[in-house]
Amino acid sequence: MRLARTEGAVLKIEDVDLRKVCQEICDEWSFLAEENAIELSNCVREQISCRTSPLALREIIGNYIDNAIEHSPRDTKIEIHVAQDAEFLTITVRDQGPGLSAEQRAHAFDRFWRGSPLVDAHGSRENQGSGLGLAVAAQLATASNMKLELDESPFAPGLDAKVKIKLS
Repeated sequence: MRLARTEGAVLKIEDVDLRKVCQEICDEWSFLAEENAIELSNCVREQISCRTSPLALREIIGNYIDNAIEHSPRDTKIEIHVAQDAEFLTITVRDQGPGLSAEQRAHAFDRFWRGSPLVDAHGSRENQGSGLGLAVAAQLATASNMKLELDESPFAPGLDAKVKIKLS
């Protein structure tokens, strides 16, 4: 149902303060991160603004953080970074989880795709996701003129989940 609502959605585009939004998102997810012994950090120190849908941006980054918490081992970090080049403003959620292979990254935004099940402390295999989170994120990105990418973290293991916002 959530995916169906995002298809063809028209989202309000407005000025967004990325430092503020990233901090609010970190605050919202800090309890779950702490519960899993994961340090969640907003590394955006400068005020950076762009024009995009704040609703879509929050949903996408929240999905990235949720996935990072679910797949990262205890006593690791998840960080949010922002970089800018001539064409894009890029928000990166960097985790220290197992990452994804190139083949897995190629399918991660497909509907109902789910990563490898996790093995909990008791040896049980679990994967609580529906396989729709990244598909919803991709729909929101398309509706908001954003681009999503998943890359290997330069500090392997880990994953860099990116939101690229085209500069006007």
